[in-house]
Amino acid sequence: MIEKAQELTEIISACKTIFCISDIAELPAKLATADNDVFQAFSDSVDLDSEPIQKIFQYWMADRKEAKQDFTPPSLANLIARLAGNEKSIYDCCAGCGSLTVAAKRINPKAEFVCDEKDNAVMPFLLFNLALHNVKAVVRQTDVLGGEIIKTFISEPGEKYAAIRNI
Repeated sequence: MIEKAQELTEIISACKTIFCISDIAELPAKLATADNDVFQAFSDSVDLDSEPIQKIFQYWMADRKEAKQDFTPPSLANLIARLAGNEKSIYDCCAGCGSLTVAAKRINPKAEFVCDEKDNAVMPFLLFNLALHNVKAVVRQTDVLGGEIIKTFISEPGEKYAAIRNI
């Protein structure tokens, strides 16, 4: 438990330095404006395999009481990713921070993804995570049960990091 708390403290400290913020509540706005230099600094500062983006959101910003937000543990994300195998296209409904999508991309780097997520608060984390991992995806802010699409984004892979466009 102490190790986990120390890891979270290190991730938050790195974020504060990289994004020039004093309070972690400022992070979502900064994620939306990240560029390749920020992605590189973040990659150099944290263990990307430990899903730091998910940890930040889940432990500091998730609405666990009202929305019952709890994210897919890495072990389950890896299992589901292995089950998806080498499919050309993979759908991640209720994508959260994108941990399942990132796990599937590690197994199948050529896959294309469709990620649906309703919560406006988690969208900057999802988009940042997809860009950080250079994922090709269509990301829709939508209620998967109601079907209404609020916003649509495209994550277009680049040389090292994806570019995010609002369409």
